[in-house]
Amino acid sequence: MELKFSHGSYNNALGRGDCAPPMLVRTFFPVDRVRFHASRNLATGLQLGQVKKRLSPDMFRDLRGALGLTMKHAQTLFPAYRFLAPEYVNEEWLASVDWHKKFHRDHVLHQPMCVHVGFTLLNKLTGFGQSGGSLLNNCTEAFLTGSKCRYLREHLKAMGARGMLRRLRQCSGLVEDYFLDVFFLSALFHDLGYPWQFTGKINDSLGALAPVGSAPTLDPDQVLSHYGQRLFLTPLRGYLEDPSPPASWAKEYKEILAKGLSDTHGLPGAVSFLHLNDLLRVYPNQAKPLHRFGLEWAAMAIMMHDMGKMYAKADGSTLKILNPQLRLCFDRDPLSFVLALTDLIQDFARPDASFMPGKGRGSKTKTTVCYGHRCQGVRIKWDEKDRILEIIYQYKRHQDYVANKTQFLPEGETLNFDPSRGYLDPGSLGIKRIHMNAEHIH
Repeated sequence: MELKFSHGSYNNALGRGDCAPPMLVRTFFPVDRVRFHASRNLATGLQLGQVKKRLSPDMFRDLRGALGLTMKHAQTLFPAYRFLAPEYVNEEWLASVDWHKKFHRDHVLHQPMCVHVGFTLLNKLTGFGQSGGSLLNNCTEAFLTGSKCRYLREHLKAMGARGMLRRLRQCSGLVEDYFLDVFFLSALFHDLGYPWQFTGKINDSLGALAPVGSAPTLDPDQVLSHYGQRLFLTPLRGYLEDPSPPASWAKEYKEILAKGLSDTHGLPGAVSFLHLNDLLRVYPNQAKPLHRFGLEWAAMAIMMHDMGKMYAKADGSTLKILNPQLRLCFDRDPLSFVLALTDLIQDFARPDASFMPGKGRGSKTKTTVCYGHRCQGVRIKWDEKDRILEIIYQYKRHQDYVANKTQFLPEGETLNFDPSRGYLDPGSLGIKRIHMNAEHIH
């Protein structure tokens, strides 16, 4: 089986409506309209005129389309996003022209493209597990009946959804739509914590909605105080709810949390996601338990998609494990597993700029900027017989092909897909190996 992803496949999927969620959950919580309108009146309006001047027509069209899709669904799924959007659009352009070696990545277009990739993987990749079903079938089975996902079901029961769990088990279509809705939410906003250098301006635009502290200096004591019992922090404890940890654990736990807040964008993104939703949520009026659980589960996936660097460090083919409890196993966290896999695959059509200084002397000499994509497309090959999944990234420029073929992709494969110790453990899916490769296209 082979799947192909590209800018064209994304546009075709949009045209067919394949990137729309089932909308089993139309809104995850009741919004406090007084707070929302007060914040809207203080927020900076979204103006696209300045960014339009700085982008090529094709790139601006893509940006505007992705932003339109995001804002459309944010109205009901994540209302506070509208207060972030102006600075996020500014950061989108800055990301494309950054000159650092580790350049900033776009997210306004990347996140809807992740929805396209994730929905395609979930619905079209088949031949997994004992049943040989789709990736989506295996996700819902792990969630509803898997022994390692019991903590999820217990958390859901504690929120008051015991009867709903029984109903979900009786209707496979219902639980699949629910999973797709929660995946859509997490994929569309998974890079909420990414643009670190612009968080000061984001905080200014948010006013009273600003996350705890400033994002680069989130205080672990405050996070533990405000979110210590929330689901998203469970992976830091090895997915355990243990009432008797050793006395030394509190210090280690706090150190892991502090490093995650400073070195990743996933953990601060999860905190910001929950914080902004909490501030607009009507309380103590209770939203439906299954809906509230969807927010908590999405926050955990937002955090875990970027925790690979906290789990281990890859140096060539050598892997040094730093925090073994963070290994992301499909059997105990299927939503986070699929989002992390999706994020790795969606490297195509991510824009960056190249500059050509003009020739000549004097103040009228011009520099030309050209926007392009390093990765043109991605092919997914699933060999059901040999149980090997291959991710093949396509490059036009020879230097991009060589750099990825010889360095970046081998290190990425070691970190994420080492068969015995990689960050992503396929578990019961029955995948023996996952390879990352590059090919040069013309």
